[in-house]
Amino acid sequence: MNHLNWIDQNFKPKYTSPFTWIKTFITIFRWHALRTHALEQIDWNVTRKERIATLHGQPIPWWTYASIQFIDQVVPHNAKVLEIGGGNSTLYWLNRGNSVLTLETSPEWIVQILRSTNPVGNQSELVHIVEHSVELITEVLGDRTFDVIVNDGPDNRIDIADLLLSRIRPNGMLIWDNSERPEYHSKIAEIKNKGWHEISFFGLGPINAYASATSIFFSTDLIISKTLKTVAVGSKKSLFLKNKS
Repeated sequence: MNHLNWIDQNFKPKYTSPFTWIKTFITIFRWHALRTHALEQIDWNVTRKERIATLHGQPIPWWTYASIQFIDQVVPHNAKVLEIGGGNSTLYWLNRGNSVLTLETSPEWIVQILRSTNPVGNQSELVHIVEHSVELITEVLGDRTFDVIVNDGPDNRIDIADLLLSRIRPNGMLIWDNSERPEYHSKIAEIKNKGWHEISFFGLGPINAYASATSIFFSTDLIISKTLKTVAVGSKKSLFLKNKS
């Protein structure tokens, strides 16, 4: 079975001559329609201007919009979350009612998160660590496990991936942002060869004017109890959707 190739690693904006700028100017009305309709609906214009990930005033993660919508529908509000790297995603989880442990290396981000999480409650645990290394993360976590783990730190996502996967509870998931980056390909392939299933959401996200990918990994069938009575996603070699009668 052939899959569509959504990600062009060789993509570059084509502003190589004065003529391309003229063509861009000619299409300004089409761009204006996109900006004032589709992009306005998802509040992208505001995120681009203010450089912060929000959706109509509510904090959201800096992931692709499609992945956020999917996660918001399938992750229970009582799920326990571990974040490698915090920010507006921390506020997003807390606003849903989830308890969150955030491991953050930036003191500036920690101050900003603390200021914003005070009204939310006491379900947030924020830990400053020097680096996102296997040793330090292991020391902080102890024997704790989680329903959702987010691999979204500024560095070292590859080295800590196996540790994070080992801390996911049955029927839990790993969220890996920017999974389209070439440097992650070999590790993601290794994870999938070990039996983990991947759902990748490629498209637009807050702030950025280019597309990226956010991937979700799970080891067993992902059960979604929503519009359909029950939907099971996942198999050893492929993904499928199946109604349960």
